[in-house]
This record gives sequence, C-alpha cells and structure tokens, in this order.
Amino acid sequence: MITLRNRAGHRVPGLTGRELRFEAELPGTQVRAELVIDERAYLPLEGTVELRLAGTAATVRIRGLHAAPHLDAPQVFLERELTVQR
Repeated sequence: MITLRNRAGHRVPGLTGRELRFEAELPGTQVRAELVIDERAYLPLEGTVELRLAGTAATVRIRGLHAAPHLDAPQVFLERELTVQR
C-alpha cells in the first residue's frame, strides 16, 4: 500500500480539467495498480488516499502523470522505485 498525502496547501488537483494519475507496480511481477485524482475524486487539503497493490515485494515502482487542458500529452512528474517498509 502506498499512502499519498496532500501537502500542497489546497485541494489536489486545484483546477478543473486537471488530472493526476499514479501508476504503481511490483517489479518482476504482473501486479499493478492505478489511482486517478481529478475534479470528481480529488484529494482534500491535508487529506490522504491509498493506492493498494495485491502482492508483496521488496520494492515498488511508482509513476505520476499530470494531464491538463493546456498540455499536448500527460507529463511525467514522478518516477521512483521505493523500498517497501514492513
């Protein structure tokens, strides 16, 4: 499970038409999960949301994409491999 916490000082996303997509995977497996935060399913100020993966591994890869009306295509803003804390 990955917990995302809003520390932006405002709800996320802040503007209509924006979308944040988080993709997570357990390396070496077929286990993947996705979470979309947008104007319908936004992250409130100081709120948290969980991205759950149905499996276990020593690490998890996470990727974040930002889509907005002024962008030609979603932009990657996060690519990281995290060590899983047990």
